[in-house]
Amino acid sequence: MFTKIRYNIIYGRVTVKGENGKRVVKLDRNGKASVVIEIFQNPVRLYISTGIKLKPSEWDNKRKEVKGNSSYNDNTSLKRQIAALQDFELRFPALYGRPFSLQDFDLMLHQEMIIRPERQT
Repeated sequence: MFTKIRYNIIYGRVTVKGENGKRVVKLDRNGKASVVIEIFQNPVRLYISTGIKLKPSEWDNKRKEVKGNSSYNDNTSLKRQIAALQDFELRFPALYGRPFSLQDFDLMLHQEMIIRPERQT
């Protein structure tokens, strides 16, 4: 029995222990961390890179979106990528004649069907 597949946008999936012992986002040498899409179907989780890297001040953790006026392109790109993943999930049973599972996203990744952002910052 397959459960519903859920999608979540995560900023800075990689964390390290900070000075005060709490977990903090690990930043690259430019002071940015990547944004990934977490896909989970209990208990299995899959992480897909969006190709977007942001500074902590550019990310709104409460709304799970990019802050600021120039963020429209990045937020649109994130929504398009999730929509492409959901579309593949919904079309899969008709195309392949079997129920969809998380491992089937590998087929999509090999077919280069994910929409990549136009610019890298």
